[in-house]
Amino acid sequence: LVDQGNSVVIIEHNLEVIRVVDWVIDLGPEAGKAGGQLVFEGSPQMLIDYGRSTMVQGVPKGRHRSYTAEALAQWESVRTGEPGSDSQEPDASKKRASQSRAKQTRAVKKRKSPE
Repeated sequence: LVDQGNSVVIIEHNLEVIRVVDWVIDLGPEAGKAGGQLVFEGSPQMLIDYGRSTMVQGVPKGRHRSYTAEALAQWESVRTGEPGSDSQEPDASKKRASQSRAKQTRAVKKRKSPE
């Protein structure tokens, strides 16, 4: 389809797929009533840069946290989708630690009492 000049829109949570797309539209920051906001729009590399920035400096005022950006930021580079790509994946322990932190953060938010 793309080779014929068409756009292809997919809804995906798999980081391997997100890394090879041309453009990412991230909705969130959570699911259900806590979601539906435009969190990020841009290339996978821009998403990685945003994730790295928010993990170090926090989320800018007026923006939303992107769990996708933070998870993807763990990767050293974005795959081009072409054979012979030089990208490298993080070691498994760093990847598991990142996923664990994201789960813990969501669990803490769910346990907070109403104010």
